Amino acid sequence: MRYLKGNLGLGHNRYSTAGRSDLINCQPLLLYTKFGEIAIAHNGEVVNQKSLRNSIFRHGGTFTADSDTEMIVRALLLMPGIDEQESPMTPTPTALNGHGPCEANKCSSPTKSCSNKGDGRLSRSISEDAGEPDWAKRIVALMGQYPLAYSFCLMHKDSIYAVRDCFGNRPLVLGKVPGLYDPEKVDAWIVASETCCFKDVGCKAIGEVLPGEIVKITRNGIESVARAPPKLHVSRKLTTAFCVFEYVYFARGDTFFEGQQVYSVRERCGRQLAKESWVEADIVSNVPDSATAAALGFSAESGIPYKEVLIKNPYVGRTFIQPSNRLRQLAVSKKFGALAENFAGKRIIIVDDSIVRGNTLQAIVKLLRDAGAKEVHVRAACPPVRNPCYMGINIPTRKELIANQMTVEEMPAFFGADSVSYLSIEGLRTAVEQGIKENPRETNEGEWAQVNKKGHCVACLTGEYPVTVQEELDW
Repeated sequence: MRYLKGNLGLGHNRYSTAGRSDLINCQPLLLYTKFGEIAIAHNGEVVNQKSLRNSIFRHGGTFTADSDTEMIVRALLLMPGIDEQESPMTPTPTALNGHGPCEANKCSSPTKSCSNKGDGRLSRSISEDAGEPDWAKRIVALMGQYPLAYSFCLMHKDSIYAVRDCFGNRPLVLGKVPGLYDPEKVDAWIVASETCCFKDVGCKAIGEVLPGEIVKITRNGIESVARAPPKLHVSRKLTTAFCVFEYVYFARGDTFFEGQQVYSVRERCGRQLAKESWVEADIVSNVPDSATAAALGFSAESGIPYKEVLIKNPYVGRTFIQPSNRLRQLAVSKKFGALAENFAGKRIIIVDDSIVRGNTLQAIVKLLRDAGAKEVHVRAACPPVRNPCYMGINIPTRKELIANQMTVEEMPAFFGADSVSYLSIEGLRTAVEQGIKENPRETNEGEWAQVNKKGHCVACLTGEYPVTVQEELDW
């Protein structure tokens, strides 16, 4: 880091869901363009990205990597600019649904800022001066055609643009570093996927980037330069669709989303789970570490004491995000050890944050049985995961998901457990929505005043995606 000089910077930890886990796809991506060097760091996954890639190919675009991150930049470069007579990219009418671009996925009411005009072309109203791209207008145009799922930061010359998709599916938070000698001044502005990293650099959270918003950061401060019109959810409602799996598993417990701490949401999930699936037992415990809060909530609600029964090997990473099923299974066997003296001869309720493939739980139940557990009851603080995620979470195929392989009644025999039960979808929604507070940066102006800001994407649980998905995953 000491060799890096300048007043702007991008960093990224790659979690591959689109494109290979190769060095070529590592971010930030740096591209040399007619506008100079452009760098981008991206979280999420562009839905129906094949149609976007093919559209770029049709207009002479090329790629150096196979991730959807580069696609975003290539598409922005092909958006209407000062030297085009007409829009060089024509949206595919069925890219997001089977209707025209302003039919099933139209804005709440078309305005001059909306890039969907219903004529099968992007807006040609972008005017750019002095050969400089108007990134805000280009990004809004891209959002009109591909509304999810991404949060990204684009760096060009002396500016960084922080962008969040129209549904707010992927998180993006803003923070400021107060002046060292004058706290009223700002030494730096920071954008990140989670607030938990802010304290490491003395940063204070100031709110989330709004769905559809483009925030420009320069040495002069931050400015909200544009906001794309809201998109109509496939349910025919104007609603956001923040990924519920951020609360269930993905985010760190001390992170804040929607004005509430992730740990508190998980604890409420555990309490709700105890109400729905109580069973007589001697100990409540957790699969460390993301299920700790849910297990404590279950214990508090049920009155059954909490006690640790597993110890986690700190040198094994999170098995869920391993790129292959074989690597996940190998990691599980090395990940946990049993604290046998805490539970030998006792009945255990073991709480996990979710059950996706079942690799982890099968090994854990066997470990507890071998160490002397009298009974093992499995409880999941998330409803059954039945559908793949196309928006940046590694849930790729239906056949890998255990909820599609057997019924809940068949699972105890598979896991070697005495019983298995899940939190209901309504129970999850109750736990998540209970603590939501309005984003302090929300203005509720124009079309966005009519949008439900408390909406969440539960597509992996229900199969109802924010937009119609035309492309099955091929990884």
